[in-house]
Amino acid sequence: MLVLATTNRRDALDPALLRKGRFDHSVLVDYPTAEEVELALRGMLKDRPHDLLDLSKPAQLLAGRPMSDAAWVVNEAARLTARARRDKIDELDFHEAVERLQMAGRISV
Repeated sequence: MLVLATTNRRDALDPALLRKGRFDHSVLVDYPTAEEVELALRGMLKDRPHDLLDLSKPAQLLAGRPMSDAAWVVNEAARLTARARRDKIDELDFHEAVERLQMAGRISV
């Protein structure tokens, strides 16, 4: 029998489930590091016109957060660019998107 399980609340599991012999393997998939976020941001921006050279600062802010936050920032920066009727995402749009994420209380500086 193959059983796959996932949770982001390991502390809420019944201790009986965590006893030796219950599961053969347990794999921790943690939140991304700054380097991983930077690589992901570069990938997300690959097909979008942009003038962003240094993604290390936003990557530092987004490190340790769900990758969906990084995706949200990229999409928000693109929306801000479109609203301003510009052709390329720039540093200001990206900075504004990160600030909006901060204002929503999802990340802190």
